Amino acid sequence: GGAFPTPPPPSGGVFRACVLDLQSAGSACQTEGLPISDTFRMEAVDWSDVDVPITFQFGYLLEGEGAAASGGSSNGTNATANATAGAAQNVSEATWFSPSTTSYLDMEFPSGKITCYAVVSDSMGASTAQLSALITVGDTTSGGRRLLQSANANFAKARNKMKDNLKAFRANKVNQAAGSMALEGRKKLTPAEAMALRAELMGQIATGTQRTVGTASYACETFGAGSLVTAAAADMGTTEVVGAGDVMGKLLTAKKSFMSSTCTQQAAKMMSNALVAQIYGQALSQVEGEQFLNNLISGMNNVMYQAAFGKVAGESKVTVVAPASDLSVQRLTVATLLGQLLYQNSPQETGLAPQASFQVPTNLTSVFGTSSVDINVHTHSYGAAPAAFGANIVSPLYGLTLSYADTGTAAKVANLTEPFIINIPVDLSGLTTTGKLLFTQQVTCVYWGGSSYISDGCNVTSASNTMVTCACNHLTTFAINQDPNVQACGDSRKQSARGEACDDRNLVDGDGCSSTCTVEANWECYGREGSSSTCVNAIAGSNPRTGEDGARATFKMSGFASETEVLENLGSFGQAVAEQLTIKTGMQVDAEENVFVLTVCYGSSACTVINGDAFVESTRRSAAAALTGLPAPAGRRLTASDVDVSTHIVPPSGLSPSTLVETLAADGFLSGVATSLSATSGIPLTMSYSSAPELKATPPARPDVMLGAVSAEVQPLPPSVEDEELPFVPAASTTVPGLSTEVIVVIAVSIAVVCVCGGFVLYVLPVWYRMRRERRHVKVLPSDPGLTFTTFDSVKEGTPGGGGEE
Repeated sequence: GGAFPTPPPPSGGVFRACVLDLQSAGSACQTEGLPISDTFRMEAVDWSDVDVPITFQFGYLLEGEGAAASGGSSNGTNATANATAGAAQNVSEATWFSPSTTSYLDMEFPSGKITCYAVVSDSMGASTAQLSALITVGDTTSGGRRLLQSANANFAKARNKMKDNLKAFRANKVNQAAGSMALEGRKKLTPAEAMALRAELMGQIATGTQRTVGTASYACETFGAGSLVTAAAADMGTTEVVGAGDVMGKLLTAKKSFMSSTCTQQAAKMMSNALVAQIYGQALSQVEGEQFLNNLISGMNNVMYQAAFGKVAGESKVTVVAPASDLSVQRLTVATLLGQLLYQNSPQETGLAPQASFQVPTNLTSVFGTSSVDINVHTHSYGAAPAAFGANIVSPLYGLTLSYADTGTAAKVANLTEPFIINIPVDLSGLTTTGKLLFTQQVTCVYWGGSSYISDGCNVTSASNTMVTCACNHLTTFAINQDPNVQACGDSRKQSARGEACDDRNLVDGDGCSSTCTVEANWECYGREGSSSTCVNAIAGSNPRTGEDGARATFKMSGFASETEVLENLGSFGQAVAEQLTIKTGMQVDAEENVFVLTVCYGSSACTVINGDAFVESTRRSAAAALTGLPAPAGRRLTASDVDVSTHIVPPSGLSPSTLVETLAADGFLSGVATSLSATSGIPLTMSYSSAPELKATPPARPDVMLGAVSAEVQPLPPSVEDEELPFVPAASTTVPGLSTEVIVVIAVSIAVVCVCGGFVLYVLPVWYRMRRERRHVKVLPSDPGLTFTTFDSVKEGTPGGGGEE
């Protein structure tokens, strides 16, 4: 009843790595060599064990290419002395080769400091700790040896050697050389040459998989070589990406057995590198993308199945994480699985924190019957999946696979009466503002069907801009798609069949067209079927956006048959203007956010105010008067089909108002707008300016307070016949504080009275006094015949006749 004693591992031997060509009987081990050209022999000698045969597995780690090993033996140190140090080593990033009964491995290495590893095992599975030996590879050794050939010549020699190994069906030698050549190529060759080399190496590795007996250990060796070749994801080419998928696909036929965590990690790393490379612009063709994604999903399912080999139901799950992939597998019974909520992390490369989740139905009788067999539960996520042709994928790929534990065959989970409920995180950073606005209406749950993304059997049950919930009656690999062709309220395409009375390209209430695309009270909305709507409020005030600095222009268009036809196409007009501004300036101009129609004046009929002018408060009507139906200014001289559309255009961030004015006045701008609008409206139009583009800037600051001062906001309006009949009711903002009219009148009257009285005193009174004196002295006129005169002297002296007048 006692436990079996653990058999001891092999013992008594040593492990070393030496330059083979310089090693001779009795000579010292040379641990320095030249890259690619010198062959090193990793050798474990003199190991013994009662449980034979003994097998040897070798590997290596280039400093800077993975987690550095801590501790380790020097050349010649035996296993017993190295056991403690080896246990502390972290060799998860090392490249390992297939176990063999041969006690040595010959290979060439790239430049750098390299730790060589060996593990010695007996037939009962007892193994030593990792044995290690350090070597140095460079263009010059301490003994004075120097690499005389050029880098290209050295690689050409190595290529020929690899081809010879391939012809001799020595696929393991191909794998051994491929990793070293790829690492050295990144250091010694130009980027273009290194990319071509890696593409060639991936092809050689893929070919080698068909020229050997496929085993799990050989697959691990191949994954290790592939992860080294694809290590520089940013520098990978399309051929390398496709090659990684080919390698994974061709290893599907390899004999299945247990895969270690190191092996699964290298497989995930190779495919993750190929995924990340597509972020850097290595777009695949449709055929290449389909083949790659099929190889990725089926290949990694196969790898994770082998990672669960030997597991029993209920053991902790195996998890493998790489930058663009996250995978796990756990063995459960069907009874344990039912009703569980399974979580899956998002790939690190996506930056998404939320997890996906799979709510398992409580009944899977249609799949597994009533038996409670052991199954492998494999969840996975992949980021940066190949370009989805005909789809706009806004999430990583998340999948759940159930396979039979004994065979690895995937269970056919389809047409369930109780669906799986799947929560999938989304990333909308790549969508436009409009795309984000409409996302929850245009979202669909899709899955990879082998050649395209399809949605059969999946329905969206809820959606937000961070998470989408799907109900699916089957299992596979799922994603979230935003389909811009799905009709939605707010997409600027009025669809009466969907119950839309209007659609003004947003989901905002209070602008005439509600968030549910119905016309709001006191508003009228115009727009053709399938086009954007323009809404007019007869009692609306000014639009604050028209008070921002920008450009003003009045477009004169000919070709419309009625004012209603004009109003129905105002949305298309704004989009045509925004489109041309975007083309001419190279900056994104949005019709909804930047282009505002102020008034529409059709022929000689009344004008319609679309957006009030925040620069000038309208004084054409009293405060209670409607803004619609304003008369056209006198002298307009429009023909029956001419229309004047005045606009205010607010520049987007990064664009100045003056640049807007220059762009509006540029050659070809009007013709571009006319062409675009004619195409969308179906009406041949010609276009010119009634008012040339001009800069509209914020009014200057209010002047200092003074007697009778008036704000600069008061500006004369265009002359109109009816203007004289309208009462003048100034707004509160059109005057500044000063003396009231009554006080001014009193002062004026007082000044007038003072002036009149002063004039009387200073001028009239002296004149009157002088005239009075003259009348007192002059009694008769000199022409009177009855008068007699005497001299003044005689009168004075009392002579006769002196009684006459002076």
